[in-house]
Amino acid sequence: RLDARVREPLEYYGQLSAFSIALEQLLAFHEFTGEKKYLDTAELIFEDGILFAEEYLGNTGFFGIEGGKQNLFPIVRLLRPLMRMHQVRGDTRALSLLLRILAWVKDDGYAGTGIMINDRYMPLSLPYHWVVRDIGRHGDEWFIPYNFFTCDAYAYAFRQTGEPSYMVFARELYRDSTLFY
Repeated sequence: RLDARVREPLEYYGQLSAFSIALEQLLAFHEFTGEKKYLDTAELIFEDGILFAEEYLGNTGFFGIEGGKQNLFPIVRLLRPLMRMHQVRGDTRALSLLLRILAWVKDDGYAGTGIMINDRYMPLSLPYHWVVRDIGRHGDEWFIPYNFFTCDAYAYAFRQTGEPSYMVFARELYRDSTLFY
């Protein structure tokens, strides 16, 4: 049996990225071949890897950063595999985690963007990584291309929940991605 458990301490970038990539590829192999072994392994990685890692970090969608830097790419990279897990298996835990991530991304990740600053528009964008300094957590190196990942996830959330605010935000992300990137 594959050991997909999180290693302590969680090596955030590598482990979470590896889980995301493996989950997405295994679901694709299952869809292509119809072989159950790929789906079983994907479920193992989802349960013992991704869900356990989120629980390990406090059930907040991988956002705890006690010190140093936290790159946002593993979080952004996880969105599509969660959508695929929900589509293929109908696993509500995947949708629930996706919605928790999207709530944080919208409220905290995009904070300070999508607004006018000194008479200039700061397009919606996520920081490349969060940095913890004396003044607290702040974004560093704003990066618009992440919007192409998150836009799809917000549109998917709208299709699953019917909540219009998801589609409104997806459209805003698409606008800023295509106009400012």
